[in-house]
Order: sequence, then structure tokens, then C-alpha cells
Amino acid sequence: MIKGLLTEYLKSNDKFDLLTLTKGVASGVAFLHFHNLVHGDIRAASILIDNHGNPRLADTGLLKILDASPLMPDGGSTSTYRWMAPELHNDPKRTSASDVYAFTVTSWEIYNKGDAPFPGLRELQIGNKILQDDRPPRLPDVGDAIWELWRIGWHKDIGQRPKMSQYVDHLRSIA
Repeated sequence: MIKGLLTEYLKSNDKFDLLTLTKGVASGVAFLHFHNLVHGDIRAASILIDNHGNPRLADTGLLKILDASPLMPDGGSTSTYRWMAPELHNDPKRTSASDVYAFTVTSWEIYNKGDAPFPGLRELQIGNKILQDDRPPRLPDVGDAIWELWRIGWHKDIGQRPKMSQYVDHLRSIA
């Protein structure tokens, strides 16, 4: 059974731990990457919550196999700019690094109780902000460890972003 989308679950009265939810999503993305798969559209609206409160990645319409024939052609985006890594604005080829970026924004979205980043802005305005290295603001209840992880996770330089397995390790080290 499914409780519904993560976006709605975060607004519900259910009791849940934000870090545990974040770790669950991170582990799912790391699992895909371990198997050379890129999700391509990570965001809270692409995550289901099962009856036990565990996040489950869904909406794999952009899923592709790394270093092999894609399950669907690269190009054309169904993702929105809010979660889109800066490099995708010039080259629509999704990678594990662009998944890390999208996961980082999704993690911010989890801590913001399901509210998407950059409220009130149009998609193209958001795209411009991202290209200008603008990122969602630090949330009041976010500790230094999570904030620093987000800062490297949505870094403009893909070489600065951690691998998803490293991201999971960092999350597990946070109490």
C-alpha cells in the first residue's frame, strides 16, 4: 500500500523524521547509481511513501542507463528548472552528478515540508537564478552539517559534488 506522494506526506499530520526521510531517498538514488542508472527527475513529487513511512523513488520516465543506450533519448526535459542542475541548461544529458544536484534540492524540499524552492517565480526566472549560482536559502532549523552538504551537493562545478554513495555516508554520520 502507498500513503501517497512525499509532497503531501510532508504536509500531513503523520509523525516522521526529516533526516530519516532524506536518508531513505538518498539510499534509493545511491542504489540506482550503483547499478549505473540515472533517475533524471528527482523531486518530492517523484517519490511515494509506503505504508511504513518509507520513501520509494517513482516517476522513472527519464531513467537511463549510464554508459549504454538510454531507455529514452536524451534531450527534452519533463523536469522543472527548480530541480535542474545548471549544466542541464546547456546540455540536456542527465548524469549521476545532475541526480546529486536534484537530490540536494529535493532534500531542501523535504526540510521545507514539501514546499518547492523559489516560490512565486516563473520557470525561466528560476533557470536564470540557477545559472547565476543562486540556490535556495538556508532554512531556520537546518544544522551546519546538512547545510554544508547541500552547499557541495548543488555546487555549480559537477566535480565538486559528492558521489551519491558519499552523500549517503555523510547523511549517516549526522546524528
